[in-house]
Amino acid sequence: LMAYQFAGTFAILGILISFWHMMTHVRRMYEPTVQRKIIAILWMIPIYSVSSWFSLVYPHAQDYLSIFKDVYEAYLISTFLSFLMAILGKGDRNAVIDLLSKHADHLKAPMRFCFCAKQEVYPTPRHKADAVLTQCQFFTMQFVFVRPITTVAIVIADQFKECRWDPKCVQFYLMMTVNISIFFAFTGLIRFYHVVNREIKWVNPFAKFLCIKGVVFMTFWQSIVISFIAHT
Repeated sequence: LMAYQFAGTFAILGILISFWHMMTHVRRMYEPTVQRKIIAILWMIPIYSVSSWFSLVYPHAQDYLSIFKDVYEAYLISTFLSFLMAILGKGDRNAVIDLLSKHADHLKAPMRFCFCAKQEVYPTPRHKADAVLTQCQFFTMQFVFVRPITTVAIVIADQFKECRWDPKCVQFYLMMTVNISIFFAFTGLIRFYHVVNREIKWVNPFAKFLCIKGVVFMTFWQSIVISFIAHT
């Protein structure tokens, strides 16, 4: 009971603080394109707090609650990239491409998945910037689709046999798929941030990126701990 009260107190405190920040943005909606992304990111705290507390109180429902949390986690990664693009281009993708093209000297070409393929030659820096931005968006968007599908598949597979680290179980390969998807999602974010870090330095995006990254990995380990508690 003390653990439930202790966790619930901080969950309520986090929810109240996040709602206060969201209402502040709503009352002062001077930059709607940017502030809508901020509000979407701030919703992470109530959703994670409520689902985590219910997972602690009802550990047997943790798998079903994780579906809602994982869906929003996937949406959050894509939203964070949209947030950075909104700051730079005010919602105009072409403006972001123009900005990236100015850094063509240290702009790495899109990653190749077929190592035998020749490196593509781009006629102008803008074409190269467009290709890099498209790949960064693809890397983040693929996580939006992969994460919910793998989460639902794991929940269904757990109904037959619950395991995570046994190569004989399908859950093992689903978890590996999730980790690979997370890797590519963060690769897209890091590649984009590396190019435009000076232009967005004033909003201190690196600290925000660490918060997003920390939440994803904390969620991963939290699910393992709760599963362990449920079976002991």
